Amino acid sequence: DRLPRTAAGGLAETGVFTDIAARFDLILFDAYGVLNVGETAIPGATDTIAALRAAGKAVGVVSNSAAYPKAHMMARYARLNTTVLGDDAESYDAQDGFLLVGADGWTDRRQTLLEASLKRAPRPVLVGNPDLVAPRETGLSREPGWFAHRLADRTGVTPVFLGKPFGQVFDIALDRFNRAIPPARVLMVGDTLHTDILGGAQAGFATALVTGYGSLTGLDVGDAIAQAGLSPDFIVPNI
Repeated sequence: DRLPRTAAGGLAETGVFTDIAARFDLILFDAYGVLNVGETAIPGATDTIAALRAAGKAVGVVSNSAAYPKAHMMARYARLNTTVLGDDAESYDAQDGFLLVGADGWTDRRQTLLEASLKRAPRPVLVGNPDLVAPRETGLSREPGWFAHRLADRTGVTPVFLGKPFGQVFDIALDRFNRAIPPARVLMVGDTLHTDILGGAQAGFATALVTGYGSLTGLDVGDAIAQAGLSPDFIVPNI
């Protein structure tokens, strides 16, 4: 009930990714599960992007993952007078609000401390990464969106989400290119139904679901689509 609403979509078309992408003017890629898994590039992704650019296509990346190295990111937040929360319970109650941008180092104990603090005194929670999971070399990691929905269920505090599948990030992406491009001429490519596919659909874009490396690897894709009630326009194993 916290996610954007959009039509479920019809039957998905399968095919070769480059043939599908040729129909569009702007192709927006998710990163994890489409271009890389963890820190490892997916074979062929670089060549595909080069081929799209050579064909005159506009190409962008719309990712919920911060693009900065962690040390750079933490130094940036330190300049903004932020507190990195740990295992000190009192530090949670001392904050005016909370920003969830990454889950590295976050534990169930820290999540419980955050939830308890919010129950005592509700405050704003901003979520810069609404992803539930992310594909890494060792499997799926729990991401800030997973923890945000959990705290909403347990505390009654409604977080403000600022990434896929919510609309602001797609407005930013279009501003980087040409606002004159009709949404129907934009293809959103991703591996997750509830961020990439839902987000692209609510923005009016065509959507392509990648199944070979991301969050649906090893699962029954048709069953996942049926359970989600969300269907992409295209299904491809990889780009």
